[in-house]
Amino acid sequence: MSRASRGSTTSCWAARTTSPPTARSPRWPSRSRRTAASAEKLFNENLGTGRWLFHDEILAYFGDFEVLDPGLVPVAEWRPGPDDQAAQGITYHTLVGGVARKPDPDPA
Repeated sequence: MSRASRGSTTSCWAARTTSPPTARSPRWPSRSRRTAASAEKLFNENLGTGRWLFHDEILAYFGDFEVLDPGLVPVAEWRPGPDDQAAQGITYHTLVGGVARKPDPDPA
């Protein structure tokens, strides 16, 4: 993404595995971790293909771009409306997304 103009944005969503946790992974209650592991197992058994990524692997897609608020979070939590309440179903912790912006160069 080195050829992107400053201020350019990029987005990414991916299927995130919940175990084993990494240093930068969110800390989930064990019930949430079990639910997410169930979702991963169901998808793998029924779809047969795909690559589940660790939290840090997904962040690496953004390279040197600045990840914008609210960060790499469950897709349902990315910029919800003021009255939106995301249901924490079976895919809540596994389908994540984020948006990042190429920063302005440091003044010399």
